[in-house]
Amino acid sequence: MKCKICGKKTTWDESYGRPNFIVCPVCHKMIAENIHQNHQHCGKYPEFVATSIIIQIGRIREEWK
Repeated sequence: MKCKICGKKTTWDESYGRPNFIVCPVCHKMIAENIHQNHQHCGKYPEFVATSIIIQIGRIREEWK
């Protein structure tokens, strides 16, 4: 499987998201760091916010199909 953001190979165990929108750990970390740097109001857990966003994107993509 490949990351939907960067296109690099990833595995199910190390990736984030739903089957139709998989994100590798590197891209997940970049999203979380961006949230932490630019959106301080999101709280202490930018990793949780990043994971929630990735999962929601997958759900939206499922609904469109």
